[in-house]
Amino acid sequence: MTVTITPARLAGAITPPPSKSQAHRVLIAAALAAGESTLTNVAQSQDMEATLRCLTELGAEYRRAGRTLHLTGLDAGAMSPLRRLALPRLDCGESGSTLRFLIPVALAIRGGGIFTGS
Repeated sequence: MTVTITPARLAGAITPPPSKSQAHRVLIAAALAAGESTLTNVAQSQDMEATLRCLTELGAEYRRAGRTLHLTGLDAGAMSPLRRLALPRLDCGESGSTLRFLIPVALAIRGGGIFTGS
């Protein structure tokens, strides 16, 4: 078998797989912001579902359209009226990243939380 390779200009597009680590951070940033954020190329995984479940428990809202998420943020800070509510129950499932990222978030906007996992 003979293969001939000739130089040519490359063309096309490549979409890299989404990073779960970046996705956690983007979801949390959108949840803390005011208004609605549109996030694209967010893969569905158990870790992402755990983070979304916890953010919902903290008060954010989202809807999914394929690999796009529309997330309505809390517009919350350290002086948020959300701190007057009961501590949220945050089930992180098997996601260590969800737990690690949301402990300081829950402390800042709700004064803490009850974290569980599996």
